Amino acid sequence: MDLSALGGRILYNEFGHYDVVTGKFTCHVAGVYYFTYHITVFSRNIQVSLVKNGAKVLHTKDGYTGSEDQASGGIVLPLKLGDEVWLQVTGGERFNGLFADEDDDTTFTGFLLFSSS
Repeated sequence: MDLSALGGRILYNEFGHYDVVTGKFTCHVAGVYYFTYHITVFSRNIQVSLVKNGAKVLHTKDGYTGSEDQASGGIVLPLKLGDEVWLQVTGGERFNGLFADEDDDTTFTGFLLFSSS
């Protein structure tokens, strides 16, 4: 997903391992990574998964209660060269309460803890 469609911006992507068009991080250094997300939920429920190579590895649900809410998750993952990690909204349109704009605090972060080479 192109972040500009959500009003999002890239805070740091010096080596370009995060693709701003697909929303996927591709591993270029094998090792152990820590990924987090913090999502603002607005106007609908949210179901979001952190996905590694097409398999859900972390799943978060949050029910919309009539005001802005937050949902978050974090996980340590071993990655090999070429592995891909991304966030994916699940559950169809009924569960797409993900909200982002220029002033919002919705984030997706990942960083290398240590390399395995």
